[in-house]
Amino acid sequence: FTATGVPAAMTWTVSAGALPPGITLSASGLLSGTPTMAGTYTFAVRAANGTRPDAAAEVSISIDAPIRVSAPALDFGSQFVDTASASRMIEVSNAGDSPFSIVGVSTAGDFSFTSDCPAKRQLGPREKCSVNVSFKPLSAQLLNGSLVIDTDIPLRAESGSPDQAPGAKRVTVSLTGVGVVIPRANIRIEPTGLDFGDQAVGSASIPKPVVITNTGRADLILSNIVFRGSESFDAAKPLARDNPDTLPDCEVNVPVRPTARCVIGIVYTPDTTGLAVASLDIDHNGTPDGRTTTAKILLRANGTPKPAPVIRITESPVFPDQVIGTIGEARDLTITNTGTADLVIGNVSVVPSNAVTNATDFSVERDQCQTLAPNTSCTVKISFTPTAPIGNKLASLRVSTNITNPIVEVILRGTALAVPVPLVKLDLTRVGFGTVIFGAPAVTQRVTLTNVGERPLIFGAITATGDYSQVNTCTVPPGSLVPSVPLQPKASCVITVTFLPQALGSLSGAVSIVSNAASSPDRISLEGNGCLLIPPSARRFFIGSSCSN
Repeated sequence: FTATGVPAAMTWTVSAGALPPGITLSASGLLSGTPTMAGTYTFAVRAANGTRPDAAAEVSISIDAPIRVSAPALDFGSQFVDTASASRMIEVSNAGDSPFSIVGVSTAGDFSFTSDCPAKRQLGPREKCSVNVSFKPLSAQLLNGSLVIDTDIPLRAESGSPDQAPGAKRVTVSLTGVGVVIPRANIRIEPTGLDFGDQAVGSASIPKPVVITNTGRADLILSNIVFRGSESFDAAKPLARDNPDTLPDCEVNVPVRPTARCVIGIVYTPDTTGLAVASLDIDHNGTPDGRTTTAKILLRANGTPKPAPVIRITESPVFPDQVIGTIGEARDLTITNTGTADLVIGNVSVVPSNAVTNATDFSVERDQCQTLAPNTSCTVKISFTPTAPIGNKLASLRVSTNITNPIVEVILRGTALAVPVPLVKLDLTRVGFGTVIFGAPAVTQRVTLTNVGERPLIFGAITATGDYSQVNTCTVPPGSLVPSVPLQPKASCVITVTFLPQALGSLSGAVSIVSNAASSPDRISLEGNGCLLIPPSARRFFIGSSCSN
Protein backbone atom coordinates (compact mmCIF):
# COMPACT_ATOMS: atom_id res chain seq x y z
CA PHE A 1 0.00 0.00 0.00
CA THR A 2 1.46 3.30 -0.99
CA ALA A 3 -0.09 6.67 -0.21
CA THR A 4 0.26 9.22 -2.97
CA GLY A 5 -0.56 12.91 -3.28
CA VAL A 6 -0.43 13.50 0.47
CA PRO A 7 1.99 15.42 2.65
CA ALA A 8 5.09 13.50 3.61
CA ALA A 9 4.37 14.28 7.24
CA MET A 10 1.15 12.27 7.15
CA THR A 11 1.17 9.27 9.59
CA TRP A 12 -0.89 6.09 9.21
CA THR A 13 -2.60 3.62 11.49
CA VAL A 14 -3.88 0.12 10.84
CA SER A 15 -7.16 -1.21 12.28
CA ALA A 16 -9.78 -3.91 11.70
CA GLY A 17 -7.07 -6.47 11.26
CA ALA A 18 -3.33 -6.98 11.61
CA LEU A 19 -0.37 -6.77 9.35
CA PRO A 20 1.04 -10.10 8.18
CA PRO A 21 4.03 -11.23 10.26
CA GLY A 22 7.20 -9.72 8.81
CA ILE A 23 5.38 -6.76 7.01
CA THR A 24 5.65 -3.13 8.18
CA LEU A 25 3.78 0.06 7.25
CA SER A 26 5.82 3.28 6.91
CA ALA A 27 4.52 6.74 7.74
CA SER A 28 4.36 7.53 4.05
CA GLY A 29 2.12 4.49 3.54
CA LEU A 30 4.67 2.03 2.19
CA LEU A 31 4.07 -1.67 3.02
CA SER A 32 7.39 -3.53 3.00
CA GLY A 33 9.15 -6.58 4.48
CA THR A 34 9.31 -10.37 4.10
CA PRO A 35 6.10 -12.23 5.11
CA THR A 36 6.57 -15.19 7.42
CA MET A 37 3.01 -16.55 7.67
CA ALA A 38 0.80 -17.73 4.84
CA GLY A 39 -2.79 -16.54 4.60
CA THR A 40 -5.04 -13.71 3.37
CA TYR A 41 -4.95 -10.56 5.52
CA THR A 42 -7.55 -7.77 5.30
CA PHE A 43 -7.18 -4.50 7.29
CA ALA A 44 -8.06 -0.76 7.18
CA VAL A 45 -5.49 2.02 6.85
CA ARG A 46 -6.31 5.49 8.19
CA ALA A 47 -4.40 8.81 8.25
CA ALA A 48 -3.81 9.44 11.91
CA ASN A 49 -3.34 13.19 11.45
CA GLY A 50 -5.58 13.74 8.43
CA THR A 51 -8.59 15.99 8.17
CA ARG A 52 -10.93 13.00 7.93
CA PRO A 53 -9.78 10.55 10.65
CA ASP A 54 -12.71 8.19 10.02
CA ALA A 55 -11.84 7.77 6.32
CA ALA A 56 -10.10 4.43 5.66
CA ALA A 57 -8.73 2.46 2.79
CA GLU A 58 -9.32 -1.35 2.93
CA VAL A 59 -6.28 -3.41 1.97
CA SER A 60 -6.11 -7.20 1.36
CA ILE A 61 -2.85 -9.09 1.02
CA SER A 62 -2.61 -12.78 0.06
CA ILE A 63 0.59 -14.56 1.16
CA ASP A 64 1.45 -18.10 0.07
CA ALA A 65 3.51 -20.41 2.32
CA PRO A 66 6.75 -21.59 0.82
CA ILE A 67 6.01 -25.19 2.14
CA ARG A 68 2.80 -26.91 1.20
CA VAL A 69 1.18 -30.29 2.02
CA SER A 70 -1.33 -32.06 -0.20
CA ALA A 71 -3.95 -32.41 2.59
CA PRO A 72 -4.41 -30.64 5.93
CA ALA A 73 -5.90 -33.79 7.55
CA LEU A 74 -6.25 -37.54 7.01
CA ASP A 75 -9.15 -39.68 8.24
CA PHE A 76 -8.36 -43.40 8.21
CA GLY A 77 -11.89 -44.46 9.12
CA SER A 78 -12.34 -47.79 11.00
CA GLN A 79 -9.46 -50.16 11.50
CA PHE A 80 -9.27 -53.43 13.46
CA VAL A 81 -7.37 -53.14 16.74
CA ASP A 82 -3.72 -54.16 16.54
CA THR A 83 -3.74 -54.30 12.72
CA ALA A 84 -2.08 -51.75 10.39
CA SER A 85 -4.04 -49.89 7.73
CA ALA A 86 -2.93 -49.25 4.17
CA SER A 87 -0.57 -46.27 3.81
CA ARG A 88 -1.96 -42.85 2.93
CA MET A 89 0.39 -40.37 1.20
CA ILE A 90 0.96 -36.73 2.10
CA GLU A 91 2.86 -34.81 -0.60
CA VAL A 92 5.24 -32.09 0.63
CA SER A 93 6.28 -29.32 -1.86
CA ASN A 94 8.30 -26.08 -1.92
CA ALA A 95 5.98 -23.29 -3.14
CA GLY A 96 8.57 -20.56 -2.63
CA ASP A 97 11.43 -19.17 -4.64
CA SER A 98 14.21 -20.28 -2.30
CA PRO A 99 15.32 -23.78 -1.23
CA PHE A 100 14.80 -25.06 2.33
CA SER A 101 15.59 -28.25 4.22
CA ILE A 102 13.19 -30.67 5.99
CA VAL A 103 14.83 -31.18 9.38
CA GLY A 104 12.33 -33.56 10.92
CA VAL A 105 9.20 -35.69 10.35
CA SER A 106 7.29 -37.23 13.25
CA THR A 107 3.88 -38.67 14.14
CA ALA A 108 1.91 -38.69 17.40
CA GLY A 109 -0.73 -41.20 18.50
CA ASP A 110 -1.39 -44.67 17.02
CA PHE A 111 0.08 -43.59 13.67
CA SER A 112 3.39 -44.33 11.97
CA PHE A 113 5.10 -43.17 8.75
CA THR A 114 7.69 -43.80 6.11
CA SER A 115 9.12 -40.93 4.04
CA ASP A 116 11.46 -39.99 1.23
CA CYS A 117 11.85 -36.60 2.93
CA PRO A 118 14.76 -37.53 5.16
CA ALA A 119 16.24 -35.06 7.61
CA LYS A 120 18.39 -32.31 6.03
CA ARG A 121 17.07 -33.02 2.55
CA GLN A 122 16.82 -29.76 0.67
CA LEU A 123 13.79 -28.98 -1.44
CA GLY A 124 14.38 -26.47 -4.23
CA PRO A 125 11.63 -24.30 -5.66
CA ARG A 126 8.72 -26.44 -6.99
CA GLU A 127 10.35 -29.68 -5.73
CA LYS A 128 8.33 -32.37 -3.86
CA CYS A 129 8.72 -35.33 -1.50
CA SER A 130 6.21 -37.67 0.14
CA VAL A 131 5.31 -39.02 3.60
CA ASN A 132 3.32 -42.29 3.81
CA VAL A 133 1.22 -42.57 6.99
CA SER A 134 -0.44 -45.73 8.35
CA PHE A 135 -2.86 -46.30 11.27
CA LYS A 136 -2.52 -49.18 13.79
CA PRO A 137 -5.00 -48.71 16.65
CA LEU A 138 -4.15 -50.21 20.02
CA SER A 139 -7.63 -49.73 21.51
CA ALA A 140 -11.21 -49.73 20.30
CA GLN A 141 -12.13 -46.01 20.27
CA LEU A 142 -11.82 -42.78 18.31
CA LEU A 143 -8.12 -41.96 18.11
CA ASN A 144 -6.49 -38.66 17.14
CA GLY A 145 -2.91 -37.94 16.18
CA SER A 146 -0.76 -35.71 14.02
CA LEU A 147 1.95 -35.67 11.38
CA VAL A 148 4.51 -32.91 12.03
CA ILE A 149 7.01 -31.69 9.39
CA ASP A 150 9.72 -29.30 10.56
CA THR A 151 11.83 -27.16 8.18
CA ASP A 152 14.69 -24.72 8.48
CA ILE A 153 12.80 -21.84 6.84
CA PRO A 154 14.00 -18.67 8.68
CA LEU A 155 11.27 -17.15 10.85
CA ARG A 156 11.02 -14.35 13.27
CA ALA A 157 10.12 -15.45 16.77
CA GLU A 158 6.44 -14.52 16.87
CA SER A 159 4.21 -15.41 19.80
CA GLY A 160 0.64 -16.63 19.72
CA SER A 161 0.99 -19.33 17.03
CA PRO A 162 1.63 -22.99 17.96
CA ASP A 163 3.01 -23.59 14.48
CA GLN A 164 5.87 -21.14 14.94
CA ALA A 165 9.26 -21.55 16.56
CA PRO A 166 12.40 -19.48 16.17
CA GLY A 167 14.48 -20.72 13.24
CA ALA A 168 12.04 -23.35 11.95
CA LYS A 169 8.77 -23.65 10.05
CA ARG A 170 6.41 -26.48 11.16
CA VAL A 171 3.49 -27.95 9.23
CA THR A 172 1.00 -30.12 11.08
CA VAL A 173 -1.42 -32.56 9.44
CA SER A 174 -4.28 -33.79 11.65
CA LEU A 175 -4.75 -37.58 11.75
CA THR A 176 -7.89 -39.43 12.82
CA GLY A 177 -9.10 -43.03 12.93
CA VAL A 178 -11.40 -45.37 14.84
CA GLY A 179 -10.10 -48.60 16.38
CA VAL A 180 -12.63 -51.43 16.22
CA VAL A 181 -12.50 -54.91 17.67
CA ILE A 182 -11.75 -57.74 15.29
CA PRO A 183 -14.56 -60.30 15.29
CA ARG A 184 -13.22 -63.19 17.34
CA ALA A 185 -14.58 -66.38 18.77
CA ASN A 186 -14.81 -66.53 22.56
CA ILE A 187 -15.16 -69.76 24.52
CA ARG A 188 -17.13 -70.28 27.73
CA ILE A 189 -16.82 -73.66 29.45
CA GLU A 190 -19.23 -74.79 32.16
CA PRO A 191 -18.15 -76.24 34.49
CA THR A 192 -14.40 -75.82 34.56
CA GLY A 193 -13.94 -78.89 36.74
CA LEU A 194 -15.82 -82.08 37.64
CA ASP A 195 -15.68 -84.24 40.76
CA PHE A 196 -17.25 -87.65 40.26
CA GLY A 197 -16.88 -88.61 43.92
CA ASP A 198 -16.75 -92.29 44.85
CA GLN A 199 -17.38 -94.90 42.21
CA ALA A 200 -17.18 -98.66 42.62
CA VAL A 201 -14.49 -100.45 40.66
CA GLY A 202 -15.81 -101.83 37.39
CA SER A 203 -18.98 -99.70 37.33
CA ALA A 204 -19.56 -96.67 35.13
CA SER A 205 -20.63 -93.36 36.63
CA ILE A 206 -23.56 -91.34 35.40
CA PRO A 207 -22.22 -89.23 32.50
CA LYS A 208 -21.58 -85.61 33.37
CA PRO A 209 -21.80 -82.81 30.78
CA VAL A 210 -19.33 -80.08 29.93
CA VAL A 211 -21.12 -77.38 27.90
CA ILE A 212 -19.11 -75.18 25.52
CA THR A 213 -20.63 -71.87 24.37
CA ASN A 214 -19.30 -69.51 21.73
CA THR A 215 -19.92 -66.03 23.16
CA GLY A 216 -17.87 -64.32 20.44
CA ARG A 217 -18.66 -62.99 16.95
CA ALA A 218 -16.72 -65.48 14.85
CA ASP A 219 -16.73 -69.26 14.50
CA LEU A 220 -15.21 -71.21 17.39
CA ILE A 221 -12.98 -74.07 16.22
CA LEU A 222 -12.12 -76.93 18.58
CA SER A 223 -8.97 -78.28 16.97
CA ASN A 224 -8.31 -81.07 19.50
CA ILE A 225 -10.16 -82.78 22.36
CA VAL A 226 -8.14 -85.25 24.43
CA PHE A 227 -8.08 -86.76 27.95
CA ARG A 228 -4.78 -86.64 29.82
CA GLY A 229 -3.95 -88.36 33.10
CA SER A 230 -5.99 -91.24 34.48
CA GLU A 231 -7.33 -93.56 31.80
CA SER A 232 -10.54 -94.14 33.78
CA PHE A 233 -12.17 -91.07 32.18
CA ASP A 234 -13.69 -91.18 28.71
CA ALA A 235 -16.20 -89.39 26.50
CA ALA A 236 -19.82 -90.53 26.56
CA LYS A 237 -21.78 -90.22 23.29
CA PRO A 238 -24.56 -89.37 22.80
CA LEU A 239 -25.31 -87.53 26.03
CA ALA A 240 -29.10 -87.72 25.94
CA ARG A 241 -29.57 -88.66 29.60
CA ASP A 242 -28.08 -85.48 31.05
CA ASN A 243 -28.66 -83.27 28.04
CA PRO A 244 -32.20 -81.92 28.27
CA ASP A 245 -31.43 -79.18 25.73
CA THR A 246 -30.48 -81.82 23.12
CA LEU A 247 -27.21 -80.06 22.41
CA PRO A 248 -24.98 -81.57 19.73
CA ASP A 249 -21.76 -83.29 20.69
CA CYS A 250 -18.68 -81.13 20.34
CA GLU A 251 -16.61 -82.34 17.40
CA VAL A 252 -13.03 -81.59 16.39
CA ASN A 253 -12.81 -78.96 13.61
CA VAL A 254 -16.61 -78.59 13.41
CA PRO A 255 -17.33 -74.84 13.83
CA VAL A 256 -19.40 -73.69 16.78
CA ARG A 257 -21.28 -70.67 15.47
CA PRO A 258 -21.60 -67.45 17.49
CA THR A 259 -24.09 -67.94 20.40
CA ALA A 260 -24.21 -71.70 19.67
CA ARG A 261 -23.44 -74.46 22.18
CA CYS A 262 -22.23 -78.03 22.15
CA VAL A 263 -21.66 -80.64 24.85
CA ILE A 264 -18.98 -83.13 25.85
CA GLY A 265 -20.17 -86.02 28.00
CA ILE A 266 -17.65 -87.52 30.44
CA VAL A 267 -17.96 -90.88 32.20
CA TYR A 268 -15.75 -92.37 34.91
CA THR A 269 -15.19 -96.14 35.06
CA PRO A 270 -12.47 -97.01 37.61
CA ASP A 271 -10.48 -100.20 37.28
CA THR A 272 -8.58 -99.67 40.55
CA THR A 273 -9.35 -98.15 43.91
CA GLY A 274 -7.98 -94.79 44.98
CA LEU A 275 -7.80 -91.22 43.76
CA ALA A 276 -8.00 -90.61 40.01
CA VAL A 277 -6.99 -87.25 38.52
CA ALA A 278 -7.06 -86.19 34.88
CA SER A 279 -7.82 -83.26 32.61
CA LEU A 280 -9.86 -82.80 29.46
CA ASP A 281 -7.69 -80.66 27.18
CA ILE A 282 -9.47 -78.64 24.47
CA ASP A 283 -7.44 -76.75 21.86
CA HIS A 284 -9.47 -73.78 20.53
CA ASN A 285 -9.24 -70.39 18.85
CA GLY A 286 -11.53 -68.53 21.28
CA THR A 287 -8.87 -66.02 22.29
CA PRO A 288 -8.65 -62.20 21.93
CA ASP A 289 -5.99 -62.49 19.22
CA GLY A 290 -7.45 -65.57 17.54
CA ARG A 291 -4.43 -67.70 18.35
CA THR A 292 -4.98 -71.31 19.38
CA THR A 293 -4.67 -72.11 23.07
CA THR A 294 -5.59 -75.01 25.34
CA ALA A 295 -8.36 -75.02 27.96
CA LYS A 296 -8.09 -77.60 30.71
CA ILE A 297 -11.08 -79.07 32.56
CA LEU A 298 -9.90 -80.72 35.76
CA LEU A 299 -11.37 -84.14 36.52
CA ARG A 300 -11.30 -85.87 39.89
CA ALA A 301 -12.80 -89.09 41.24
CA ASN A 302 -12.20 -91.88 43.72
CA GLY A 303 -12.33 -95.56 42.92
CA THR A 304 -13.90 -97.59 45.73
CA PRO A 305 -14.24 -101.34 46.30
CA LYS A 306 -17.18 -103.15 44.79
CA PRO A 307 -20.55 -102.61 46.47
CA ALA A 308 -20.64 -103.95 50.02
CA PRO A 309 -22.54 -103.04 53.17
CA VAL A 310 -20.70 -101.20 55.92
CA ILE A 311 -22.16 -100.97 59.41
CA ARG A 312 -21.69 -97.98 61.68
CA ILE A 313 -23.14 -97.92 65.21
CA THR A 314 -23.28 -94.91 67.50
CA GLU A 315 -20.98 -95.03 70.52
CA SER A 316 -21.72 -97.41 73.36
CA PRO A 317 -24.40 -96.13 75.73
CA VAL A 318 -23.57 -95.65 79.42
CA PHE A 319 -26.69 -95.89 81.58
CA PRO A 320 -27.16 -93.81 84.74
CA ASP A 321 -27.24 -95.60 88.10
CA GLN A 322 -30.48 -97.53 88.49
CA VAL A 323 -32.20 -99.07 91.53
CA ILE A 324 -32.72 -102.81 91.30
CA GLY A 325 -36.15 -103.69 89.92
CA THR A 326 -36.82 -100.30 88.31
CA ILE A 327 -36.84 -99.49 84.59
CA GLY A 328 -34.52 -96.71 83.44
CA GLU A 329 -34.94 -94.40 80.48
CA ALA A 330 -34.27 -96.18 77.20
CA ARG A 331 -31.20 -95.29 75.20
CA ASP A 332 -31.26 -95.14 71.37
CA LEU A 333 -28.57 -97.00 69.49
CA THR A 334 -28.46 -95.95 65.81
CA ILE A 335 -27.30 -98.45 63.20
CA THR A 336 -26.34 -96.95 59.81
CA ASN A 337 -25.40 -98.62 56.56
CA THR A 338 -22.61 -96.46 55.12
CA GLY A 339 -21.77 -99.01 52.44
CA THR A 340 -22.89 -99.45 48.87
CA ALA A 341 -25.05 -102.58 49.26
CA ASP A 342 -27.97 -103.63 51.51
CA LEU A 343 -27.09 -104.38 55.13
CA VAL A 344 -29.02 -107.35 56.52
CA ILE A 345 -29.36 -107.38 60.31
CA GLY A 346 -29.89 -110.80 61.87
CA ASN A 347 -29.96 -111.64 65.58
CA VAL A 348 -29.57 -108.91 68.21
CA SER A 349 -28.76 -110.31 71.68
CA VAL A 350 -27.25 -109.34 75.04
CA VAL A 351 -24.37 -111.40 76.48
CA PRO A 352 -23.29 -110.74 80.13
CA SER A 353 -19.62 -109.86 80.57
CA ASN A 354 -19.15 -110.19 84.36
CA ALA A 355 -20.48 -112.21 87.29
CA VAL A 356 -22.96 -109.62 88.62
CA THR A 357 -24.67 -109.16 85.24
CA ASN A 358 -27.72 -111.14 84.12
CA ALA A 359 -28.92 -111.38 80.53
CA THR A 360 -32.17 -109.69 81.58
CA ASP A 361 -30.45 -106.61 83.05
CA PHE A 362 -30.49 -105.04 79.57
CA SER A 363 -33.50 -105.37 77.27
CA VAL A 364 -33.54 -104.67 73.50
CA GLU A 365 -36.32 -103.41 71.24
CA ARG A 366 -35.10 -103.55 67.62
CA ASP A 367 -38.11 -101.92 65.94
CA GLN A 368 -37.65 -102.09 62.13
CA CYS A 369 -33.93 -102.91 62.11
CA GLN A 370 -34.05 -105.71 59.54
CA THR A 371 -32.60 -104.65 56.15
CA LEU A 372 -30.96 -101.28 55.57
CA ALA A 373 -30.38 -99.82 52.12
CA PRO A 374 -27.16 -97.83 51.62
CA ASN A 375 -27.07 -94.55 53.57
CA THR A 376 -30.11 -95.39 55.69
CA SER A 377 -30.42 -95.94 59.45
CA CYS A 378 -32.58 -97.62 62.05
CA THR A 379 -32.82 -97.40 65.83
CA VAL A 380 -32.45 -100.04 68.53
CA LYS A 381 -33.83 -99.06 71.96
CA ILE A 382 -31.99 -100.47 74.97
CA SER A 383 -33.37 -100.31 78.53
CA PHE A 384 -31.50 -100.94 81.78
CA THR A 385 -33.61 -102.86 84.32
CA PRO A 386 -31.08 -104.26 86.81
CA THR A 387 -31.73 -107.30 88.96
CA ALA A 388 -29.86 -108.51 92.04
CA PRO A 389 -27.06 -108.47 92.90
CA ILE A 390 -26.11 -104.83 93.04
CA GLY A 391 -22.89 -103.59 91.43
CA ASN A 392 -21.44 -102.57 88.08
CA LYS A 393 -23.24 -104.30 85.23
CA LEU A 394 -21.32 -105.02 82.02
CA ALA A 395 -22.61 -106.75 78.89
CA SER A 396 -22.13 -106.94 75.11
CA LEU A 397 -24.84 -106.20 72.57
CA ARG A 398 -24.11 -108.53 69.67
CA VAL A 399 -25.49 -107.75 66.23
CA SER A 400 -25.17 -110.33 63.47
CA THR A 401 -25.01 -108.96 59.89
CA ASN A 402 -24.07 -109.89 56.34
CA ILE A 403 -20.77 -107.93 56.36
CA THR A 404 -17.38 -109.61 56.10
CA ASN A 405 -16.98 -109.86 59.89
CA PRO A 406 -20.60 -110.64 60.68
CA ILE A 407 -20.70 -110.08 64.45
CA VAL A 408 -20.55 -106.52 65.74
CA GLU A 409 -20.35 -105.92 69.48
CA VAL A 410 -21.37 -102.85 71.47
CA ILE A 411 -20.44 -102.54 75.16
CA LEU A 412 -23.30 -101.82 77.60
CA ARG A 413 -22.57 -100.38 81.05
CA GLY A 414 -24.69 -99.54 84.10
CA THR A 415 -24.62 -99.65 87.89
CA ALA A 416 -27.31 -101.41 89.95
CA LEU A 417 -28.16 -99.78 93.29
CA ALA A 418 -29.90 -101.27 96.31
CA VAL A 419 -33.52 -100.35 96.96
CA PRO A 420 -33.50 -97.08 98.96
CA VAL A 421 -34.85 -97.42 102.57
CA PRO A 422 -34.79 -95.34 105.75
CA LEU A 423 -31.93 -96.18 108.13
CA VAL A 424 -31.69 -95.34 111.86
CA LYS A 425 -28.41 -94.18 113.36
CA LEU A 426 -28.10 -93.46 117.14
CA ASP A 427 -25.14 -91.56 118.46
CA LEU A 428 -25.46 -93.65 121.69
CA THR A 429 -26.89 -97.16 121.95
CA ARG A 430 -25.91 -97.63 125.64
CA VAL A 431 -26.32 -94.89 128.26
CA GLY A 432 -25.03 -95.08 131.85
CA PHE A 433 -26.46 -92.72 134.54
CA GLY A 434 -24.10 -93.68 137.37
CA THR A 435 -25.30 -93.57 141.02
CA VAL A 436 -28.32 -91.46 141.83
CA ILE A 437 -29.47 -90.82 145.45
CA PHE A 438 -32.91 -92.10 146.18
CA GLY A 439 -35.24 -89.14 146.53
CA ALA A 440 -32.82 -86.72 144.86
CA PRO A 441 -33.65 -84.86 141.57
CA ALA A 442 -33.74 -86.98 138.41
CA VAL A 443 -30.76 -87.19 136.06
CA THR A 444 -31.14 -86.78 132.21
CA GLN A 445 -29.13 -87.86 129.14
CA ARG A 446 -29.63 -86.91 125.46
CA VAL A 447 -29.44 -89.30 122.51
CA THR A 448 -29.46 -88.03 118.88
CA LEU A 449 -31.24 -90.12 116.22
CA THR A 450 -30.40 -89.50 112.51
CA ASN A 451 -32.04 -90.91 109.36
CA VAL A 452 -29.01 -91.91 107.28
CA GLY A 453 -31.12 -93.76 104.69
CA GLU A 454 -32.63 -92.63 101.38
CA ARG A 455 -36.31 -92.69 102.27
CA PRO A 456 -38.31 -90.85 105.01
CA LEU A 457 -38.29 -92.49 108.48
CA ILE A 458 -41.78 -92.93 109.90
CA PHE A 459 -42.03 -93.51 113.67
CA GLY A 460 -44.52 -95.74 115.44
CA ALA A 461 -43.86 -95.39 119.21
CA ILE A 462 -40.87 -94.48 121.36
CA THR A 463 -41.09 -95.92 124.92
CA ALA A 464 -38.85 -96.32 127.99
CA THR A 465 -38.87 -99.13 130.63
CA GLY A 466 -37.77 -99.44 134.31
CA ASP A 467 -37.07 -96.39 136.43
CA TYR A 468 -36.55 -94.44 133.19
CA SER A 469 -38.74 -92.08 131.19
CA GLN A 470 -38.25 -90.26 127.87
CA VAL A 471 -39.41 -87.30 125.85
CA ASN A 472 -38.38 -86.72 122.20
CA THR A 473 -38.57 -84.40 119.23
CA CYS A 474 -39.10 -87.33 116.87
CA THR A 475 -42.81 -87.93 117.47
CA VAL A 476 -45.74 -85.88 118.69
CA PRO A 477 -47.01 -86.47 122.27
CA PRO A 478 -49.62 -89.22 122.68
CA GLY A 479 -53.15 -87.99 122.13
CA SER A 480 -52.10 -85.16 119.82
CA LEU A 481 -54.36 -84.56 116.86
CA VAL A 482 -51.38 -83.72 114.69
CA PRO A 483 -49.85 -86.78 112.97
CA SER A 484 -46.15 -87.40 113.29
CA VAL A 485 -44.02 -85.87 110.55
CA PRO A 486 -41.65 -88.35 108.83
CA LEU A 487 -37.98 -87.77 109.48
CA GLN A 488 -36.44 -86.99 106.08
CA PRO A 489 -33.10 -88.41 104.91
CA LYS A 490 -30.11 -86.73 106.64
CA ALA A 491 -32.44 -85.16 109.27
CA SER A 492 -32.07 -85.73 113.06
CA CYS A 493 -34.20 -85.63 116.23
CA VAL A 494 -33.35 -85.87 120.00
CA ILE A 495 -34.52 -88.38 122.66
CA THR A 496 -34.08 -87.10 126.24
CA VAL A 497 -33.97 -89.96 128.84
CA THR A 498 -34.56 -89.31 132.59
CA PHE A 499 -33.44 -91.64 135.48
CA LEU A 500 -35.35 -91.38 138.76
CA PRO A 501 -34.57 -94.49 140.91
CA GLN A 502 -37.47 -95.97 142.87
CA ALA A 503 -35.37 -98.70 144.48
CA LEU A 504 -31.88 -99.27 145.77
CA GLY A 505 -29.15 -101.04 143.82
CA SER A 506 -28.41 -101.58 140.14
CA LEU A 507 -31.33 -100.57 137.96
CA SER A 508 -31.49 -101.24 134.17
CA GLY A 509 -33.96 -100.30 131.47
CA ALA A 510 -34.27 -99.50 127.75
CA VAL A 511 -35.71 -97.10 125.21
CA SER A 512 -37.53 -98.86 122.33
CA ILE A 513 -37.93 -97.06 118.97
CA VAL A 514 -40.52 -98.47 116.59
CA SER A 515 -40.31 -97.22 112.91
CA ASN A 516 -40.46 -98.31 109.28
CA ALA A 517 -36.70 -98.98 109.27
CA ALA A 518 -35.58 -102.52 108.70
CA SER A 519 -33.81 -102.44 112.13
CA SER A 520 -37.05 -101.64 114.01
CA PRO A 521 -37.42 -101.75 116.93
CA ASP A 522 -34.13 -100.00 117.62
CA ARG A 523 -33.01 -100.12 121.28
CA ILE A 524 -31.03 -97.89 123.65
CA SER A 525 -29.78 -99.80 126.76
CA LEU A 526 -29.97 -97.85 130.05
CA GLU A 527 -28.04 -98.49 133.31
CA GLY A 528 -28.05 -96.72 136.66
CA ASN A 529 -27.65 -97.27 140.44
CA GLY A 530 -30.08 -96.18 143.16
CA CYS A 531 -28.65 -95.48 146.66
CA LEU A 532 -29.72 -94.18 150.08
CA LEU A 533 -27.72 -91.56 151.93
CA ILE A 534 -27.11 -92.99 155.61
CA PRO A 535 -25.32 -91.12 158.38
CA PRO A 536 -22.07 -92.83 159.52
CA SER A 537 -23.39 -93.45 163.03
CA ALA A 538 -26.26 -95.52 161.68
CA ARG A 539 -24.54 -97.46 158.95
CA ARG A 540 -23.92 -100.50 161.19
CA PHE A 541 -27.63 -101.14 161.40
CA PHE A 542 -28.17 -101.26 157.56
CA ILE A 543 -27.22 -103.90 155.03
CA GLY A 544 -27.49 -103.02 151.31
CA SER A 545 -26.91 -100.05 149.07
CA SER A 546 -25.77 -96.91 150.70
CA CYS A 547 -24.13 -93.73 149.54
CA SER A 548 -21.04 -92.46 151.23
CA ASN A 549 -20.60 -88.83 152.20
